[in-house]
Amino acid sequence: MSVTAPTGFVAGGVHAGIRHSKLDLAVVRSTAPAVGAAMLSRNRVQAACLQVNREHLSLAEPQAIVINSGVANSATGERGKLDALATAAEAGRLLDLDVEQVLVLSTGVIGVPLPMAKLLPGLRTAVQPRRS
Repeated sequence: MSVTAPTGFVAGGVHAGIRHSKLDLAVVRSTAPAVGAAMLSRNRVQAACLQVNREHLSLAEPQAIVINSGVANSATGERGKLDALATAAEAGRLLDLDVEQVLVLSTGVIGVPLPMAKLLPGLRTAVQPRRS
């Protein structure tokens, strides 16, 4: 069983170097128009990805998600929000989607900025078509 078991979904996962040795970046995309929803924290402290996802969900139906493991992008201030937006924008560009159609999920160490110099190249690799 995998995330692509349902018809109409594709995914890619890579080791982008965010974590020391494990897969740490994934992209999941709906190949047909999809409807999305989210359960978001109501905590006063909101990770940057939650702020961005809340905005995106109010504007469009999500068609893709970018997931990173290793850095939570929480307690990172305005830089964290800009990094989450840059991640969504690059995924949108690579997948031919509007930025608002991309959600960003982050888990890991709190208070550490996303390593964008690793994340963005990893994202490009994760969305490349697989050749058999």
